[in-house]
Amino acid sequence: MHKNILLILFLRIIISQELASIPEIIDKGIGNNKSYIVSLTMRLGKNASISQSSEKAFNEAAQTLLKRKNSLQIESSTLLQIQDNGKFFNKIISVQVDGEINDSKTFPSKMYFKDNEIYIDYKFEFWINKNKKTKKDLYFNIDASFNEIKEYYHGDKMELSLESDSDCYMYLYNYLPYENKIVPLYGFYGKKYLKKKKLKPLSLKAEFSNKCSDEIKIFEHIILVAIKKEKDILFGKKEVTYEEFQKILKKLPRKDYETKMVSYVIHEK
Repeated sequence: MHKNILLILFLRIIISQELASIPEIIDKGIGNNKSYIVSLTMRLGKNASISQSSEKAFNEAAQTLLKRKNSLQIESSTLLQIQDNGKFFNKIISVQVDGEINDSKTFPSKMYFKDNEIYIDYKFEFWINKNKKTKKDLYFNIDASFNEIKEYYHGDKMELSLESDSDCYMYLYNYLPYENKIVPLYGFYGKKYLKKKKLKPLSLKAEFSNKCSDEIKIFEHIILVAIKKEKDILFGKKEVTYEEFQKILKKLPRKDYETKMVSYVIHEK
């Protein structure tokens, strides 16, 4: 099956359980009793089950709250949702929730028909981790992006732009979800970034592995970690699991680092 046709089919699966409203967040309580109520509506298509819709709704709500709390930065999250029908996106949100959110509550949902479509209203309540180490430095922000292109063919030149509003050290990693591992990109590892002297875009080459027996593996992800002080957080390890990677990050004071994940697609020519 042609890669573009495959991508369209995955998009249809995601659309079958699409977000029908922008999640709304309401603050509740103060101090240790403070919580956040997130409400949203999902449209249930012909190919989606109620359980799939409920899982996606929870992850959308959690993602919205984590973004507001500045503890989650994922570019092109739509691509992650497409990959294997959102399997790895759900995993990432699940790992992020563990440690950032102390507890959650799911209220009864409400299903109704409108314009021959099925809609479900969801409401969740979240309690955020109050540990001071989780607070970010509001003056330390980074960005990583592949201009406007998110899809490439084998052999294409890729340019990754990296930005920071503070001096730092930048570390790049490849996230390989099917193998559940993160590996350092040693060609750009521990690069010093000076705010007054911006780095040139990083040149990469799109490579479609011939070993891929599953066409879904055309999806790839790069994680940028920017740290105020030079520090190899993997301590020389050549690879770690995604869960191990997040545990290592969360041991660092939150104010000392920022992360950003960028996703893209590579087609075989």
